[in-house]
Amino acid sequence: MKIKNLSLQNKTLLAPMTNESDHAFRIRCRQGGAALVFTQKFHINALRNNLQKFHSDLEINPEEHPIAIQLIGNDPKILANVMELLEPYNYDGYDLNLGCPSPEAIRDGIGGALLKHPQEIRPLINAMVQATNKAVSAKIRIGFDNFSINALEVAKVIEEEGADFLTIHGRTVQAGYSGENNLDIIRSVTAQVNIPIVGNGDIVDGPSAKKILKYTKCELIMVGRAALKNPHIFLEINKYLGGKYRT
Repeated sequence: MKIKNLSLQNKTLLAPMTNESDHAFRIRCRQGGAALVFTQKFHINALRNNLQKFHSDLEINPEEHPIAIQLIGNDPKILANVMELLEPYNYDGYDLNLGCPSPEAIRDGIGGALLKHPQEIRPLINAMVQATNKAVSAKIRIGFDNFSINALEVAKVIEEEGADFLTIHGRTVQAGYSGENNLDIIRSVTAQVNIPIVGNGDIVDGPSAKKILKYTKCELIMVGRAALKNPHIFLEINKYLGGKYRT
């Protein structure tokens, strides 16, 4: 599958995971069949204030490509500036975190907190698109809580501002990692936007991967916590999916 400058050999992506998505783990997952890997999230303010502090974390091993870096923050100017600073590191894509449920993120009005204010997402995506000729994406949840399910509204904003693809985790920010992963909402968004949708949440093996692909009609899937226990899960999923779901 081709998405802008990205050439993906299959449908499985490695999720950005705080304190887990380091160099060694990303390489293992690439070797284990992941078509695209993501770094853990980096706060744009921290990168702007002292990029050199994160140099060893930001450097990429050739075996990690294709790789996207995930950024978190709420200032379009800082976001664009940081992306310019990151260009020498040669990432293949830039992803905006719009789903982090941590209390710190909510307090600071970043990550999942931005789902409460969809129009504040618009200038952030626009700034990213204008700052690079590489793939731009975002990762969201279906809403902040059960009373504000707005994944479709947010997805349309992200699409309108020129992002190349979007990942949706089928839970609310408030739910964290508990409760049901809502495939109906992912399915609804996939049917109503034109950019590729990546389904995320509760993908632990071949059958669960096939279920989300078949039911939601999403183009790609993202594996997170299950890969920590089994970095070869991508090979297993790709083998299980076989020809019907191979790109």
